[in-house]
Amino acid sequence: MSSIVGRHLRPFFAALLVVVTLALSVGALEARALNEPHRQPTQPAQVVHTKGVKSRGAATDPNVKRDSLPANHAGTTVPAPPSKGGAKTRGAMSGALHVDNRTSWIIRIYVDGDYVGNVGRYGDSYGYYGCSVRTLYARAYFDDGTWIAWGPVRRDLCDNYTWELDP
Repeated sequence: MSSIVGRHLRPFFAALLVVVTLALSVGALEARALNEPHRQPTQPAQVVHTKGVKSRGAATDPNVKRDSLPANHAGTTVPAPPSKGGAKTRGAMSGALHVDNRTSWIIRIYVDGDYVGNVGRYGDSYGYYGCSVRTLYARAYFDDGTWIAWGPVRRDLCDNYTWELDP
């Protein structure tokens, strides 16, 4: 008789064992989640939106000092940013600039009045300018001699910075 009762109770005990195991697993996961330190979300890059301003003619622009790429100086080097293998800094002192072109025009980018490159139509451009306050300026030139300008904008580039150029 005990073998008949044992045979009927085995599936019950097996099912009970599965339920208890699942309950303990879920409890352990919840306890682990509660004991982990709370993670703060990372700070998003600072984003500033700037609308373009149409020019009124071919007057000189005080925001442009040099309208061509500067020559590299022979024998000098610029330290690499941390993301490219350079020395690590304390905190978020990267000085990275992201220019986000939200227009259908090719735009020239100037940093401290010096031309540093273009950003294509609806494109993105990235540069490293060290940790300092910089003057940002941008222009889209047109074949009729006019242009649309963004800025000047003075920003501290000690953190990652995104500059959105809107039409």
